[in-house]
Amino acid sequence: MGPQLVMIVEDDPVARELLRTFLQGAGYAVACAGNGREALDQLRRGGRPAVILLDLKMPVMSGWQFREEQRSDSALSAIPVVVFSGGDDLEAAATTLGAAAYFAKPIDPEELVATVRVLAAP
Repeated sequence: MGPQLVMIVEDDPVARELLRTFLQGAGYAVACAGNGREALDQLRRGGRPAVILLDLKMPVMSGWQFREEQRSDSALSAIPVVVFSGGDDLEAAATTLGAAAYFAKPIDPEELVATVRVLAAP
């Protein structure tokens, strides 16, 4: 069995690459999407991540819209989601979205990897 898969849904390519680098360094396989629509398309084609890291503010389909569709899809709803954003009141947003955890930007990569480890544990 190979490394566990983590999906990063983030529209900023620099932030996405940094997160990918940290997660790969921690031993995870990483899939990336630039917005919620891309992420849903990838998820529906196959490859089930252990955890989804989700930015809330994105073009095309926001993290809010993605989470609404994910939660209504029985094949995807059980995948834990960690939300992150630079916006205010992130804790309330995470609670409303049923997120497993949340991080304000800029994200501490060591804390993020530790959180992913807990959520991805079998």
